[in-house]
Amino acid sequence: MASFAERFADLSIHRSPLCLGLDPSPELLRRWDLADDPDGLRRFCGRVLEAADGLLAVIKPQSGFFERFGPAGMAELAAVNAQIRARGALCLIDAKRGDLAGTMAGYADAMLGAGSGFGGDALTVSPYLGLDALRPVFDRAAASGTGVFVVVRSSNP
Repeated sequence: MASFAERFADLSIHRSPLCLGLDPSPELLRRWDLADDPDGLRRFCGRVLEAADGLLAVIKPQSGFFERFGPAGMAELAAVNAQIRARGALCLIDAKRGDLAGTMAGYADAMLGAGSGFGGDALTVSPYLGLDALRPVFDRAAASGTGVFVVVRSSNP
């Protein structure tokens, strides 16, 4: 299996190398005249993915905007991740997870790879508890050909 970096390099030749953030916030759903509920998430994501179809190498759903709806939101996250991949783009799950190694193994198993619950091609993580705590994510990524983005500096104030 090709690595995340190899797949990204290939896609970025044929599509834009830009990454589209998929952030269905309550404010954005409201501006689009969509309900702030799982159905609104589904409709918003469907419209965005249709508009971006074939244009981008990477699409990055922000997990928190899905998780706020509990199991129904998480089901929508899994569905949108599958749609991203079905459209030929890479799915970078923006979850910024960072915990103890045992917990990180669970996150890695859930989020990364075609056989995982969420099928992500890559995952954002936070190194706050040290790089050793992230080892299970790095190991899963290496084994599954996926990627890890370690957020060390944010553009946020």
